[in-house]
Amino acid sequence: MNRKLHKAIVGILGTVALAASSHANALGVAEVDLGTFTGSALAGTSTAGKKSWADSISGSNGFGWVHTGSTFAKLQVGSAAQIASGATVNLTIKMTAAATNGIDNPAFSVWTSGTSDFNLSAGGFGLHTYSQVRGPADGGVSDNASLGNIGITDFIGYSNSGGSFTNGDGDAVGAGGVSSSPWVSAIASSWASGADFSSLTLSGLKSGYYLIAAGGSCFDGTCAAGSSFNLEVTAAPVPVPAAVWLFGSAMAGLIGVGKRKRSA
Repeated sequence: MNRKLHKAIVGILGTVALAASSHANALGVAEVDLGTFTGSALAGTSTAGKKSWADSISGSNGFGWVHTGSTFAKLQVGSAAQIASGATVNLTIKMTAAATNGIDNPAFSVWTSGTSDFNLSAGGFGLHTYSQVRGPADGGVSDNASLGNIGITDFIGYSNSGGSFTNGDGDAVGAGGVSSSPWVSAIASSWASGADFSSLTLSGLKSGYYLIAAGGSCFDGTCAAGSSFNLEVTAAPVPVPAAVWLFGSAMAGLIGVGKRKRSA
């Protein structure tokens, strides 16, 4: 990969669900419009194949495999005025298996078209396979260039609750990663995953338009056959700068020493 990934630990927040529109295109890809995030929680439901985010079969080679049924969600972050001014937000994207027929090993990737809107239904979006960890101009699997046909420019990050593997580009795909893209300004951005969820927290994310590819991560072929999931976007807390955290820890230590001296 030609973008540095930053690793950290993330806490998971609660969500409030809102309706999201959905339909399928000619490739069988579900298109979900999550709406505009301005601080209030957003959510949508959809289905995807158990191997749609990662499949090891010939023809897929460890990439996302649209033919097994994928969901692509559109998210606008910020109002038109916030997009124009370059305002930043802190948010968490979380994918969770549904209670009934829930997808096994949920995983997703995020890209951006920047401040320009994109159309998932635009002609030329002939995406059959895709790299989970690269942008349309980062080289690798040629189908990723199709993301550029609808205006996508940069890779943002991913979260994967399935096992680690190496895709057909030779990229190591683990539990998650956040790109050093100029659209994410805080290295506190991070990810987390469990048996039935994956999440990505993006700190200092610029207002703009984002594409989320969600599906099942089943590189080893041992996943259950469920397909339903929930996709949520919620506000995330402002990350505490390392210097402030260290100062607070030092002060707590001094207070503790003072108390011990007084009790001696």
